[in-house]
Amino acid sequence: MLNLENTAINVDDANNLKNVIWIDVRCPREYQKGHFPKSINIPLFSDTHYEEIGKLYRKSGQDAAFNLGIKYLEVSKNNILDQLSKLKTKEVVIYCARGGMRSKGFEKLSSEAGYKVNRINNGYKSIRNYTLDAFKVHREIVILAGSTGTGKTNLLKKMESQGLNIINLEGLANHRGSAFGDVGLSEQPTQQQFENNLSLDWLSTDKDAIVYIESESRKIGKLVVPENLWIQMKLGFYLKINMDINRRIKNLVNDYGIYSKKIIEDRICKISKKLGGQYTKKALNLLYENKLNDLCQLLLNNYYDKMYAIAYEKRESLKSTIQISSESESEIIERVIKKHG
Repeated sequence: MLNLENTAINVDDANNLKNVIWIDVRCPREYQKGHFPKSINIPLFSDTHYEEIGKLYRKSGQDAAFNLGIKYLEVSKNNILDQLSKLKTKEVVIYCARGGMRSKGFEKLSSEAGYKVNRINNGYKSIRNYTLDAFKVHREIVILAGSTGTGKTNLLKKMESQGLNIINLEGLANHRGSAFGDVGLSEQPTQQQFENNLSLDWLSTDKDAIVYIESESRKIGKLVVPENLWIQMKLGFYLKINMDINRRIKNLVNDYGIYSKKIIEDRICKISKKLGGQYTKKALNLLYENKLNDLCQLLLNNYYDKMYAIAYEKRESLKSTIQISSESESEIIERVIKKHG
């Protein structure tokens, strides 16, 4: 007989297992709100069935809800076994909300089908604790800063390909962190999922090497950088790349010139209060006259560069700058590493 008490495992140990597949057995809407990044969703119950079980539990108690759950499990059993049969492993890690009846029911079913099952102790609740605790782990950080158009994200990607420690906050948040930050991108993840994904990247960094992170506001689109990571970022070495404005304008036109004028107009209007009525009107005129270089120069001189200058002056941690004109990305990276690497 299966001893379910002996199969519980903590998140850290489960994360070190090789050649396993993580399965989130909660209903789809729970999974969409936030899940362990490595997991797939094979729900024990549908959203509707889970909601009905919950209502019955509140109305008639645990026994009635349990019996209804057994009934619905019979409905989903064949589909679950079919999905399990398509996996390329016979060992799985499973979890539900708190490591209770759903994961135990799924464990019994999958164990009887011949799978080795590792059930997460306390379920997704412990995964969330693991996620948030991850940001208390200390790393030495260099904040890679520079005015809009410097190409910081591309630099980070190239640094990663060279084996350096990087955290791509904009990639994880699916947002570039400005009024134009969502242009051309799909919907951002939920706050929970952003934190879950970020925590695994953070823990995967080499503890003995510098971690490079792009300078961001704490809020990236609708998402917020977790407090314990934000504290470490504020204490990090702040390295600002001063790049020739004409090169930045070229980068911006290449990045954003492909989008419709209506999309760009909407984003200009978002910053109209800070840009000012006169410059907003001029910016829109330049946009519809197709003078994109002049438009970028106006926005940089009268909005973005001013914000970055203020951010640099307010920075209280160690900071420095490097001046860039015609250097290649590889040469810029060499200078970044030499400055603080």
